[in-house]
Amino acid sequence: MKKKSLSRWIAVLVCLSMCLFSLSACGKKESQGTAGKDSGTKQEQKEEQSSLGQTEGDQTEENETDKENQNQTDSEAAGGEQPGGMQEAEGGQLPISEEKTELSFWLPYDNLMAEDPNTLPSVQKMEELTNVHIRYITVGMNEQQEKYGLMLASGEIPDIVKEGSSMYSGGSQKAVEDGIFLDLTDYIERLMPNYMGFVKADETMWRDVRTDDGRFVTIYEIDGDETGPAYEPTFMGLLIRGDWLEELKLPVPETLEDWHKVLTAFKEEKGAEAPLMIGTKGTIPIGYFASAFGVLPGFYRDGSVVKYGPAEEGYREYLKLFHQWYEEGLIDYNFISNNADYTAPAEYMATGRAGAGCSTYVFSANEYYRTFGYSQDEKINLVGTPFPVQNQGDEQISAYPNKRVLGSIYSISATCKNPELALKWLDYQYSYDAMLLNNFGIEGESYTIDENGKPQLTEQIQQNPDGLGMMDALKQYVIGYSNGWYNWKRYDSLYDPSVKLCQEVWDQASLEHVLPSAATMTAEESNEFYTLYTSVQTMVEEMTVKYITGAESLEDYDGFVEKLHQYGVDRCLEIRQNAYDRYLAR
Repeated sequence: MKKKSLSRWIAVLVCLSMCLFSLSACGKKESQGTAGKDSGTKQEQKEEQSSLGQTEGDQTEENETDKENQNQTDSEAAGGEQPGGMQEAEGGQLPISEEKTELSFWLPYDNLMAEDPNTLPSVQKMEELTNVHIRYITVGMNEQQEKYGLMLASGEIPDIVKEGSSMYSGGSQKAVEDGIFLDLTDYIERLMPNYMGFVKADETMWRDVRTDDGRFVTIYEIDGDETGPAYEPTFMGLLIRGDWLEELKLPVPETLEDWHKVLTAFKEEKGAEAPLMIGTKGTIPIGYFASAFGVLPGFYRDGSVVKYGPAEEGYREYLKLFHQWYEEGLIDYNFISNNADYTAPAEYMATGRAGAGCSTYVFSANEYYRTFGYSQDEKINLVGTPFPVQNQGDEQISAYPNKRVLGSIYSISATCKNPELALKWLDYQYSYDAMLLNNFGIEGESYTIDENGKPQLTEQIQQNPDGLGMMDALKQYVIGYSNGWYNWKRYDSLYDPSVKLCQEVWDQASLEHVLPSAATMTAEESNEFYTLYTSVQTMVEEMTVKYITGAESLEDYDGFVEKLHQYGVDRCLEIRQNAYDRYLAR
């Protein structure tokens, strides 16, 4: 394979494994002005959905997923003079500081192209514009939890900490109560007009960024495109061998009956040893197949009521189906040991050993399998499948952890000597100029603005003469993980057309049953919840596998549900319900 092609895909995989993309700093205007584009084409916002991955069950249910609210907000914002709601911003002039001032910033970092962020052109340009030098304390992505603990133990906490509150035992509010980070309530309205213009433009976002009592304890990264906040398309879903379907003259399966017919044909006609690959705990990420019975594998909402899937009748029906398919050889017989929790192994999907399995969107690109030598079959064609339903026309239900447009979080240390400067600097990251700098680098070198006013990566980045993949080439200019306003569309040209087709299919499912992650528990509730839920979840995972394989009979399922009650699932539900009720009342 060509070095450029290989590097390109390695970069994709590295970036996706982190589930975030972002960059750092550079712009062309010398006035902070509004957070929007002062001159240039006014553009309507696209109605998109944005998200990252989710662990199975209840581990990280993400923010509320009301598409109608977001679409309405997008339309309103499109009609304004500036992207987002940023016409409200009345930020001061650059530079932010009259004298060169230093702030320290604790940053999880994975840019192998620059050991020190301050050597990057965008970071240097940001410093020139703001007159603020950022002393970055970088930590590797795989060691951030350990380094975070050591930082707290030392008592020397940098001025700005990215993702710090999310790693604090008890969460963001507890970190403020314990005097680790500042309560920002008295600062944000006054010092962050760009940020406030974004979050006030959307009712749900405005609810999500505050605590139950209306305080600001963190600042959220905002995902979007060059026009403002926007959903990113679905990150993962179920793939199927579309070339096999075409050969067998079968349509993409929609109902459970369709799936049975297709998987049987994959086994009998194509010789697949694992027609359907599932996760090691007997479920498929984001609720595939369980959702056909009206339940999700973990906690979810039914209207305004919080429920727990395994305690509901629909989960028993799901297990009955999977046990039947397992007995018929339609499910991977070795699912317990084959790691297909989030991405079905390429050596199965590309070689004819499997016909369907879950994947992140990058693995839906057929080029991937040929680039890395898993298959040289030019006919291979993986296509996205809709969420299964019992009857044609039933609503598709997903447990996809849609984060709306809120990503990473920033906290200000309680020991920060100049919190006002730190917040002004952070607010600049939500301006249009900083978005270009952080996401695209230096105009004329790493990006240009096309006739429609959209930023486009240059040939230097897309077809790097040194053989670098697009992401690595761009990381010669920017940090890699954007601060403030993250433009997820910057890599659109990287992906195979099949990726877009898969995402369009996956995005059809309803997200109305997903609990918002912003519905937070108090520190006391969190301690009690996880003390109880650890035992509940362990039993559910063990018994799910046993019911599917037949090691335990489903005739005893009532006894299993009774044990869930004994283990405290009712109290877990009560805690989650209280948190959700408080969230709705914000």
